[in-house]
Amino acid sequence: MDGDYFETINIRLARADGLVWLNLSRWRYMTRLIYRRIRYYGRERYDLGVGLSEKLNFGHLRHAFAYPENKGPKMKQIITRARAQNKAVYILNTAADAERFIRNLPPR
Repeated sequence: MDGDYFETINIRLARADGLVWLNLSRWRYMTRLIYRRIRYYGRERYDLGVGLSEKLNFGHLRHAFAYPENKGPKMKQIITRARAQNKAVYILNTAADAERFIRNLPPR
């Protein structure tokens, strides 16, 4: 599954084989977010839709900073539900966890 769009989470969870939660530290994701905003400011980024450019939006920064308190409990409920549905659940707390997870994926 990709994203925490809670409005569609039930549909996506029903169709997903598993759930991966990148539960990185606030320091790690805020540093990366700010770096990405500065690096691509005013330019299109490869992973954004066509015609969308990077902007330094303080509302988004505030939302990202407050994510653990605002969305973390909801995400934990979704993880509990995924486990109850026998979905594979992976909680990656560090960059090393994410690298190890990717390295251990089966070949395509």
